[in-house]
Amino acid sequence: TIDPKVIFCILLGLFSLFSFLLNLGSCSMGWYGSNGSCFKYIAMLSQKANLASVHYLDKHYIINNLIKSYDPAESLTWIGLSDIHKSMWMWSDGSQVEFIHWNGEQPDIDQDTEDCVLINWPGGMQWNDLTCSNLLAFVCEVCPTGMF
Repeated sequence: TIDPKVIFCILLGLFSLFSFLLNLGSCSMGWYGSNGSCFKYIAMLSQKANLASVHYLDKHYIINNLIKSYDPAESLTWIGLSDIHKSMWMWSDGSQVEFIHWNGEQPDIDQDTEDCVLINWPGGMQWNDLTCSNLLAFVCEVCPTGMF
């Protein structure tokens, strides 16, 4: 005879597999479905990539042109600059901030919740700090040597 615990485990496994396959069918390839939503984990670090770091004006224009080539509306787009560690702007790849291209009155030092930086701020395509929870496009960068 088969132990009831084994039967239970097999049934539980089949139920889990069936549930997974049902959810999988409702989402695009590479996405996992659960409770009516689709999820995808994107580990850019596994590709040795970070949000883009802008160290000089030419690189700023290169990134602006890249955005324009994919998005003619030139939507607001995250770059890798943040001050999550208060009072200290840092690039997500750990490199030093040597160049800034803020728009007008930016950054808003009085806005304590604006810790992330976007490029393509209207009226000058410069930078603005904004609350990190905003859903925006983003530009990633990988070093040709694969080193960060």
